[in-house]
Amino acid sequence: MKKIISIAAGFIILLFIVYLFLFGRLFPFSPLSLGFEKTEFDRAVVYHDKNDTLAEFSDIDSLIQIVETTHRLSFRDKVDIFLPATDRRYRRYTGTGARFVVQPLYGRLFISERAQQDYRADKIHFNVYMKHELSHTLQIHFIVAYFQGGERVATGARRFTRDRQQRVMQGYEQILQQYPVDTSRIILGGPSAGGYRSMVLCKKKFSRKEILDSGPNLIIFIDIRTLNPESYRALS
Repeated sequence: MKKIISIAAGFIILLFIVYLFLFGRLFPFSPLSLGFEKTEFDRAVVYHDKNDTLAEFSDIDSLIQIVETTHRLSFRDKVDIFLPATDRRYRRYTGTGARFVVQPLYGRLFISERAQQDYRADKIHFNVYMKHELSHTLQIHFIVAYFQGGERVATGARRFTRDRQQRVMQGYEQILQQYPVDTSRIILGGPSAGGYRSMVLCKKKFSRKEILDSGPNLIIFIDIRTLNPESYRALS
């Protein structure tokens, strides 16, 4: 009897998870998009109700280009935009009552019924809101690796020891092992001495094309914050 109950409970839990992926809070991470019509643009895919004319989205490709130019980054894939027909459905998928929301992992943008009504009635500016939300989406399309030294030199300030270059490169190799990083699309940067260290590391370990090619999908941020000239000399 206990075995039957366990199997039944497991089956119910499995059905509930499937429901969440198809119709509930896990929908933003589902490979299926049931209940939506699909319209593809050059740079975006819009999922919408069959009666939606998508008149406001005629310039979506241009808006995406503007966002990329502003941030000097490029989207890895087409942007997925969802237009649920009702706010109830929107909240079921996203868990929020905000007009717009970008979900984690895939960076899918959801637009509420309220927002759709507002921009169609010119109560809010469609292009302004879309550029803002597309910026959030763009951030999710990248891995940001933040390297900070382990030696505390003051409150809120740390620095690397002599093995700093080796440790940064070890972290870089670990990222390559765990994620499908395009190594021709990388940015290195950092504040103060971290910026200088980035330039040194670029020269020693990366090719010019790897660093300067547009549209990185890995951003390595090196924070060193050295506090004295001796530390600067040690970087080279």
